[in-house]
Amino acid sequence: DSGKKRNDEGASKCEDGGKWLSPIPECSWFGIGCDRGGSVIQISMENNNLIGEIPPALSQLTTLEVLALEKGRLTGCIPESIGELIGLKRLDLDFNNLGGQECGFPDLSKLVDLEQLDVNDNPELSGDLRNIKKLTKLLFISCHNTKFSGTIPNGLGINSSKLQVLTIQNTEIQGDVPESICNLRIDKGGRLYHLVADCDMECSCCTECKEKKSSF
Repeated sequence: DSGKKRNDEGASKCEDGGKWLSPIPECSWFGIGCDRGGSVIQISMENNNLIGEIPPALSQLTTLEVLALEKGRLTGCIPESIGELIGLKRLDLDFNNLGGQECGFPDLSKLVDLEQLDVNDNPELSGDLRNIKKLTKLLFISCHNTKFSGTIPNGLGINSSKLQVLTIQNTEIQGDVPESICNLRIDKGGRLYHLVADCDMECSCCTECKEKKSSF
C-alpha cells in the first residue's frame, strides 16, 4: 500500500545518510520539515531503527511542532527539556526502549498546543497523567504497555474535551476511570471513540478491556 511504500522509501533514504550533517541546508535532510521561513517544525524519523538517546538539545528547536521517532531502538530518558517545546503538537515515541530506573517523565504542562501523546510500548517508561490534565487540545493519548502509574485525574476529562483516543491498558495505572472521561464518549455527545483499560479497572464506558500481561 502507499503507506508501506513511503516507509520503505524513507528507510532507504536514511540508510544512505539522508543528507544529515552535510553542507546543504538542514531543511533538505531526511525527516526534517521546515516552515517558509526555514525554521525546523518537524522531525519525523519513524521506523528507521534509530539508536541512542534523545538529545536534550532538541529543546533549542523552539519552533518544533512534530517529534516523531517511533519504532526505533531509542534508549535512556526522555529529556526534561522536551517540556520546553511549547509549540509541540505531536510527541510520538512509541515502540522504543525508553525509560529506566533513573528516568522520570518530563513535565508537559507547558505544551498547551499538544494534540497527540504517543508513548506506548516502551516497557520501562514510567510516568503519570497528572501533568497533562490541563491540556485542552489533546486528541490522542496512548501510554499502554508502559510503567505509567497513579490514577486518571478527573481534570483530564474536564479539560481535554476534544479527546478521541485514550489507551492505558497493561500499565500500573489504578483506580476507576472517572465519569468525566466517560462523558466524552461519542454516545454522550463527545468525541471519544476508543477507550481501552485493564479489565480489573472499574470502567463502565470502555470500548474494550485487556487482561494485564505479565511481560510485553
